Amino acid sequence: MIPGDAGYNDFWQVMMVTVPKGYVANTIASFSDIQAAGYPITPTNTLVNCPVVPAGSTASLRIGGESPGLTQGWYRDQVVNYFNFSEATLTLANGAIPTAPIYVTFNVNPDQPNGGPASGFEREPGSMQTHNVAASIPGQPGYSPLWAVGIYDDADFSSVATLTTAMAATLLAPGPLVNCPIVSVQ
Repeated sequence: MIPGDAGYNDFWQVMMVTVPKGYVANTIASFSDIQAAGYPITPTNTLVNCPVVPAGSTASLRIGGESPGLTQGWYRDQVVNYFNFSEATLTLANGAIPTAPIYVTFNVNPDQPNGGPASGFEREPGSMQTHNVAASIPGQPGYSPLWAVGIYDDADFSSVATLTTAMAATLLAPGPLVNCPIVSVQ
């Protein structure tokens, strides 16, 4: 699937397709070709984070020396471009994509006029520094680039600096799930 298709998701479950000896790369360019050829398909529990993007897209900041380039693949006989974020090994957890908590606050609380994401993340004066707190980073147990966002009251901004203080802040609402890989740790 590609963006705009019903059910599209950046996270893909890897399917192992067994092809015969002598298979020539790129002779199969769609799922229907695989089915027509009768090649066995074996589901795995491995997930990859591969958002499909327009050709020429960039995401140059990557953690751990990961390649910033686009990968090309096939979708219904058409070439598609996608990023391959591999900062974490992901596996299905009870049939679902694993998530990790992140706590954020906005300049204006979501229940107020012009509040929530449209108002921007609250920052320290004169700085880009937010008090958004991720529960884990790449390489730590529980890390996932798919964040379960918890929105805390902007009145608690000055008291939030750690996971403990973020969890103690007044949680206003659960936010969306967002695909937001960590690309730098300072």
